[in-house]
Order: sequence, then structure tokens, then C-alpha cells
Amino acid sequence: METAKPQDNELLEHLESLERSLDVPLVPGELGQWLETVQSQLESTVRVLRTCIESKHSKEFQQIGSEDPGLFGRVREMQQTDQENLQRSAVLLAKLAKLKPLADAVGADEKQLEKPIENVVKHGLEFVTEVRKQETVIDTWLLEAYDRDRGVGD
Repeated sequence: METAKPQDNELLEHLESLERSLDVPLVPGELGQWLETVQSQLESTVRVLRTCIESKHSKEFQQIGSEDPGLFGRVREMQQTDQENLQRSAVLLAKLAKLKPLADAVGADEKQLEKPIENVVKHGLEFVTEVRKQETVIDTWLLEAYDRDRGVGD
């Protein structure tokens, strides 16, 4: 099994922290704290993801394209996926922002927000999964660009 490269560790650690915060069972009376924790984790994860996209992914996409120009279509797909992941995070942050005032309004009757909270958890975990998947896809195509048989013989 392959291990993460050192530059991947920060993003992977943030994704893991976000996933843990989403998976924490809600304790009655602590919805506000849970929302703050999830929002904080998501915001820090998005900051790291943006940096990763702007630096690491950009360099890797250039490497893939220069090593094997035939993979340009894959590079465009991966660039699109990066943008989709950023859009997912923006939608999730907006959902959290809408939940905060509702959580304050319902007070102790947090049961009223069960469905919206489940929705946030579901979309949050999907975001984590998609970002992890993207990291694997990029690593795979980077390796493929170097190892690909282009049919050139002796």
C-alpha cells in the first residue's frame, strides 16, 4: 500500500479532522458548538485545499502534460474536478451559515434541525471523499504519464 507523500500530509490531516468533526454524535444542547467546530474545520481544510490546487496540483498538471501531451484531456478533467471541489466547499459553508441562526432560534428543541444537519453531514462527507479521490486520481495519472507505453519500439 502506498503512503502519502509529505506534501499531501497537511491536506490529508485536515480532511481527517473535518471527517471526525462531522462524525461526532450531536449531544443535546451542543449544536451551536458542533456547527462552529465543523465550520472551522471546513474553512481550514478549504484554505489548505486552495493552496494545494494553486501550487501542488498546478505543478503536477504541468508535469503530466509535459511528460505525455496525450493526457491533456485528463488534465482538463482533473482541473474541472478541483473547481467542483471548491464549489462543493462553498455550498457546504453556505449551508452551515444558514444553520447557525436556526440553531440559535430553536434552542433546546434541536430535533427540528435533524434533516438539515443530516444533509450537512452527508454533503460534508461527500466533499471529504471527493477531495481524497482527486488526490488519488492525480497521483495515478502522474505515474501513468511517466510509465505509459507510447508504442515506441527499438
